[in-house]
Amino acid sequence: MNKPRIAVIMGGKSVEHEISIISALQAYHAIDKNKYDVFPIYISKEGEFYHGEKLRYMESFKNIPELLEIRGEAYMNVSEFQRLSALAVEAALAKARKNFKRPLTQEEISNIKGKRPYANPRNLAAGTLKLLDADVLNQRNLLVVFYSVGASKGFELKRQSSLPERLEELGLPSVNWHE
Repeated sequence: MNKPRIAVIMGGKSVEHEISIISALQAYHAIDKNKYDVFPIYISKEGEFYHGEKLRYMESFKNIPELLEIRGEAYMNVSEFQRLSALAVEAALAKARKNFKRPLTQEEISNIKGKRPYANPRNLAAGTLKLLDADVLNQRNLLVVFYSVGASKGFELKRQSSLPERLEELGLPSVNWHE
């Protein structure tokens, strides 16, 4: 059974930014999670939107930086690439069957199966992001890893080696190059 989804939106460019967070979290915790799929959305004072599991608790808002530009890479693992490639081949076979309006010959089937629909996982991940289509993005299991910081305000980093731990505190995956 699909439960109705409810977004609890908090924060924003209001002078009552902190009060908005407290009120929204109280509402979030009062909603029956057995009846509704509830997810929090935080809007920073600069208008940036954030969502995720960590936003469900007040402790998450104590160390949110004012500005944080994080650099990373979206990627796809080989098993996801193979899954999507197999789906693309099946879709090509279905399209050919529909267009020919007759049974395909074994040679035609072999030709379709022999073509690689995608070059490699990296290109498919990049192409997925370039589509700017949330529906396609949700169907493909892309992963992401963050590895460096650009512009920041309110985010102190004494040593580069502490970056993975700091990113983890924000709920972001990273690579620990120093282990």
